[in-house]
Amino acid sequence: MKRLTTAAVLFVFAGFVLAGTSTGNAPLAPKIAFVAAPSPTPSATPSPTPAPVVTSQESPDGSTTATLTRTGDVTTLAVKNTVIYTAHTGSVTVLSLPANTWSPNNKYLFIKEVNPVVTTYLVMKGDGTPFGKDLPSLDVASYFAANYPGATITEVTGWASPYLLVVNIKNAAGAKQSLWFDITSHHFIPLAEYFN
Repeated sequence: MKRLTTAAVLFVFAGFVLAGTSTGNAPLAPKIAFVAAPSPTPSATPSPTPAPVVTSQESPDGSTTATLTRTGDVTTLAVKNTVIYTAHTGSVTVLSLPANTWSPNNKYLFIKEVNPVVTTYLVMKGDGTPFGKDLPSLDVASYFAANYPGATITEVTGWASPYLLVVNIKNAAGAKQSLWFDITSHHFIPLAEYFN
């Protein structure tokens, strides 16, 4: 039962007395109404902000660093303290910086994105400029799926040159194969040897 404040009870009682005596008539039979005082609203306890998870990779010549920071459901990629990519990753998608993330000329980098549906690799320019209109990054998995139906990427191991990424796949027959992905032409080049 809700507690009544003394003021609420007195207010109701005073109203009863005044209503019965203001006309000069005998007091009316008592009708008691209880008015509940509002209960205090509990204060909301703010959720603690999760501590950021930070990983970084230095460029081959040591001149710059790529930093991946995940805070809650948001992940940012920064180069020279400038954010060049932001993703709302949710709780099931994880972005990472592979050990060989930087191209040998320090101009490009790639990140790995893993979620329950697909694993992809995004290539970006280190200065954050787009590859073209409406093309901020190159999604290696999208280019691959268009050219190799039935095959899957098993890993992107790193750079073979400033413009070639080594992409290991399992082809439609289940055999392992290595390809180069040319970031200038967006084409794949099959290799005779498999690279780990």
